[in-house]
This record gives sequence, structure tokens and C-alpha cells, in this order.
Amino acid sequence: MRWRCKKNKQRLPLERLPLVIVALLGFSLVMTVQPKVLQAGVKDSRQELIVHVGVTRPHREDLVRKVTLQGSVAAFEQASLYAKVAGYLQWIEVDRGDWVKEGQVLALIDMPEMVPEYEQLKAEYDKYKAEYALQEIIYNRKKNLRAEEAVTEEDLDIARAQFETARANVDIAKAKMERVATLMEYARIKAPFDGVITERFLDPGALIQLGTTATKPSPILTMMDIEMVRIYIDVPEPDVPLIKKGMPATFVAGALPGKEFSGEVVRFSTALETSTRTMRTEVYIPNPDHILLPSMFGYVTLVLEKHKDTLTLPAECLVVEKEGKFVYTVVDDRVKKVPVETGIDTGIRVEITRGLTGEEDIILAGKGSVSEGMQVKLSRITSKLGEGKE
Repeated sequence: MRWRCKKNKQRLPLERLPLVIVALLGFSLVMTVQPKVLQAGVKDSRQELIVHVGVTRPHREDLVRKVTLQGSVAAFEQASLYAKVAGYLQWIEVDRGDWVKEGQVLALIDMPEMVPEYEQLKAEYDKYKAEYALQEIIYNRKKNLRAEEAVTEEDLDIARAQFETARANVDIAKAKMERVATLMEYARIKAPFDGVITERFLDPGALIQLGTTATKPSPILTMMDIEMVRIYIDVPEPDVPLIKKGMPATFVAGALPGKEFSGEVVRFSTALETSTRTMRTEVYIPNPDHILLPSMFGYVTLVLEKHKDTLTLPAECLVVEKEGKFVYTVVDDRVKKVPVETGIDTGIRVEITRGLTGEEDIILAGKGSVSEGMQVKLSRITSKLGEGKE
């Protein structure tokens, strides 16, 4: 008896066939859609890297470089008046705050011993002057007699010598008299220039010592001329090469808010202080109304440079690194790093001397978030300082 083994062939039931078809279609759909989803995700991530920036364009304007320095007011002229002769203060006609004119007698020193001495010397001068006149007559007479050979040559020589001696005596007596007269004139204390009395140190009856010999002589008065005042400032080393005589200057005093005074640089020391690396500079300010007073404190502003119709940018556009200075421009929605050279920098606007033509879009807002080649979306800033946008 022969046995035959039959293999059982398992067949998929017809009722499960729809489920299989649905599964296959789902798998095919997943494989088709997945690459597109991944591509869209990459595209979205790229769009997130686009930075919004604000741009502006350079424009031309007049740019001025200024420097403001502390300054102190000083009188144009100042003098403390001392006595050149000793005596007692007989009278003094002025006090603090009085305005005086050049040559005006302000005080008188009493020197009673000088008057008799002057009278004596004047009498001697008159005596020698009369003797001189006599010797002149004698000499001229003997010259005529000698021409007629009525006197000897020796007599004429003696007359000439006596005449010249008399003339010398007159000169000596005159010098002595004038010396005492000068000392007496020194007793009259006069104003050396137009000005105001700022200090009075003595009163009538005070003993006056010689200002040239006393160890610590006391002045009688101090006066100042403030029709024009000096302002002393110390210019820092970087600005020294730009200081010129005649340079315009303005002064604002702390005690006079709202008032500005104009003047000019008149002189400077042409040397720097070793300790401060500054140069002492004088500015003259007209002061006809006497508003500015000595020792007032304030600020002097100097116009160092002025460039007309120069290319400028807001100072915020400039990026400074150790390699140099540059700005970020936008070309075809891409960031481009452009090196530049600068001139005057006011802190608000900066002069561009090389590197730009004036037609570039310069990133002003958002420059800290961009780099070379990055794609950006720009909006134009219309105001000079970047305060408004289109």
C-alpha cells in the first residue's frame, strides 16, 4: 500500500484581501510624502535664519570737529601797587570796586623830609646855572679878544675850562634835583592802566615800607583790567597739532547759564607739560559789560576742523576691530563687510574718507546679529539718526 503525502497549500482567504491592499497603499504613500516633509522642514529652518535689519545711506553735509575743555577766567592785566619810597600814607581815594583811569592818582605818601632837600637842590641848581651863564659870557668875550690878539692863548684856555666846568656843575645839580623830584613823584600812587580796584590793604596813617627793600612789603592796592579777559585752557596732546592762532572759541561760564561768549585763540606755549601731556593755551574774550569776572570757571569750545560737503554716516554704523574699521552693507539681500577710513567723528556723525561711494545700503540697526554673506531682510531708516522708518 503506497502512501502519498500531500503538501497543504495555505491560501489567503478572500475576506482579508482588502486589508492587504490598504496596507500596501499606505506604505507607498508614506514613502512618497516623507522626503517632501523633510525638504519642507529644511526650507523652514533656512527661513528662520533671515535677520531683519535697518539700513541707511551715507549723505553729504558740513561736519565740524570740536573739543570742549575746562577753563578759568583771568584779568587781561593785573597789578599790585607798592610804594617805591618810605613814608606815611597821607590819603587814599579809592576802595574795592572803584573804577579808575590810567594815570589817576589813587593815594599819596607823606615824605616831609623830601621837601627841604628838594628846595636845597633847586637852589644849588639855580646858582650853578647863573655861574654857567657868567662863564659863557667870559669865554665868548675872550674868544673875541684873542682874535684881536688882546689876550694870550693861555687866558683863552682858562676861560674855556671854567666855562665847561660851570656847564658840568649845572648838569650835576639838575640830575640831583630831578632825582629827588622823581622820588617825590613816587609818593603819588597812580593807576598804571584803566581798570577796577579789587583789593585795598592800607588806610591813611599806615607806615609805608619800600617795596624794593623790605622783606615782606605790603601792597597798597590791587587792580585789574577786565575789558578783555583771558581764558586759560590745557589742550590734550591729540588736539595740539590743530591749534592755530585766530582759531574761534566760545566760552560758557558755570555761573552764567544760557550766556555764550565768543573769542579766539591768541597764543599757546608751543610745548607740552610733561606731567599732563597738555599745552597751555590762552583765549581772549571781549568783556565790555564786565560780566565775566576773574577766577570764574567754565568751558571753552574750540572749532578744530570744518569739512564742507563731506560723506557722513551715523556713528552707530561703524564697527571697530583690531584689523581696522568697517561697515556692513546689503547687496542683493546679502551682508557684505566693507573696510572704510574715517575722518571727523562728532560722536553722532562720522566722516567717511574712503571705502564708500554714497550709494550703499549700510546696516544701522541689527548689525550685531549679522555676519559676512548672511541673508537679511531690510527696512530703510529714513532719518539721519535712525529714529524713523519707511
